[in-house]
Amino acid sequence: MKKPVVLLGLGGHAKVLIDVLELGNYEIKGYAAPSEQKSPYTIPYLGKDEVLGHYDKTEFMLINTLGSTSNLELRKQLFNNFKSQGYLFATLIHPKAYVSNRAIIGEGVQLMAGAIVQPFAVIGDNSIINSNAVVEHDSLISSNCHIAPGVTISGGVKVGECTHIGTGASVIQDIQIEDNVVVGAGAVVIKNVSKNKKMIGVPAKEVKK
Repeated sequence: MKKPVVLLGLGGHAKVLIDVLELGNYEIKGYAAPSEQKSPYTIPYLGKDEVLGHYDKTEFMLINTLGSTSNLELRKQLFNNFKSQGYLFATLIHPKAYVSNRAIIGEGVQLMAGAIVQPFAVIGDNSIINSNAVVEHDSLISSNCHIAPGVTISGGVKVGECTHIGTGASVIQDIQIEDNVVVGAGAVVIKNVSKNKKMIGVPAKEVKK
């Protein structure tokens, strides 16, 4: 039986996650956030993050609802903070996502509608594979990454931690992208990318962050 879940936040990305949770018949106990947030939902506001300490952490799992446009540090910090306290994060897979049974999917990963993860691909903890994104065979998406809607990651690609691959971007086969990289929407990456770079265009070229 699935454990109930508590949402960390209730922003834009949460709306998509709530759909996945409902399709998976999860019970949503409520959400924690710095303050109560306006939303179209009737999900109870439990209080600030600290309020979760009053509950038995073995009786529910957490959902990290922080998305990203470029900086994944806050999402990473939230995940690591609760992991250090012994909480578990639910891994969510939309029923219309395809995941090979030879792929490895980490804790807290979120695979959205139309996402494809092929054989021997590895998706690290706390990463988002967004709507209609493709991660091909033998590729590694490290922890705390966001592979945005419509991205194509070709076979044998290695993506470092806290990297954001923007909407509709493509990465050709066997490319290595290091940590903390931002690849802009629609870019085509045809060369290896070192850490802390921002890449845009076709083919992708470095610009200042």
